[in-house]
Amino acid sequence: MLISNMYPSSNHPSFGVFVRERAGAYRRRGARVRVVAISDPRRGVLRTPAKYIWLMVRSFAAGLLFRPDIVESHYLVPTAVVGWATAKLTGRAYVLYAHGSDVALEHSPRIQTLVKRAIAGAAEVHTNSDWTAELLQDRFGIDAVVVPPGVDQTVFHPPEKAGMRTTTVAFAGNLMRHKGADVLLRALARIPDDIAWAATFAGDGPERSHVQALAAELGVADRIRWLGEVDHETIANLFRKAAVVAVPSRRDAFGLVALEALACGTPVVVSDVGGLGAIPTPTCGSVVPPDDPAELAERLTCRLRHAGDRDVTGAAVERASEFSTDTLAADALERLESLADLR
Repeated sequence: MLISNMYPSSNHPSFGVFVRERAGAYRRRGARVRVVAISDPRRGVLRTPAKYIWLMVRSFAAGLLFRPDIVESHYLVPTAVVGWATAKLTGRAYVLYAHGSDVALEHSPRIQTLVKRAIAGAAEVHTNSDWTAELLQDRFGIDAVVVPPGVDQTVFHPPEKAGMRTTTVAFAGNLMRHKGADVLLRALARIPDDIAWAATFAGDGPERSHVQALAAELGVADRIRWLGEVDHETIANLFRKAAVVAVPSRRDAFGLVALEALACGTPVVVSDVGGLGAIPTPTCGSVVPPDDPAELAERLTCRLRHAGDRDVTGAAVERASEFSTDTLAADALERLESLADLR
């Protein structure tokens, strides 16, 4: 049984999409998977606790009816506690998957105590990168197993025909401050005039009006297309046509967007934060300091001038293949099976 406080829906197709991909990969490997999750990202004084209480009730009911061999719980709060309690109720082992931002968040002493107990009750703690594993060690003194999320290469793959690349810079992510859309806009404004660039932003969020106003202020609004929140297939098509994908995050535990871009054969320019800087190789990507529009602009300009380079495309796809969803899920499932056998 897989429990998560983030899971995609038709209204919010990118909300916790990694969890859906992992569940699908488990099923393709022959596992029976029951998902209990929250698919509504909206928050509120009453809405948030109601969602979490309902998640726990549904998890208890599913645990008793489904009788899973093992429980996999995603994100520390609140699902560490929900997974721990469900596992105790059903007499099964549970694994906690920490994603990074959930580890860095500060909580009240009471919540922190509950989380520590839930972590202590886990058969194993899994996480997405070496960076997050170090953070877990620093904060909770635990040795986490790095089980990266994978990229679905049936969705994210290079264009079928050569010559589809345009001089487009692509961005995909929530329009929140830590994703750095404003940094990218300031970088785009610095690209030399002799390059006929355009940019496409896929994603939505609380910063949308701010970044759109900033684009107008910087004089680049007429070169930018805003897609809003879109599904994986739309993002994959965007990446296949782009010359480069920018991931200018101020914090990022792993960088799945960068991997998805590489799987499409598209080079990336990423911030040197969290586990993000470890994603590209020098051939297929560049790593720049966060909050540095000048350096970001320089690297983007270089990629735009060499759009469609076949050596870069090959190196990008080769790097992404190291993170195949099915391969990584098979390794994770093998760990889960061994832990279930210990109970």
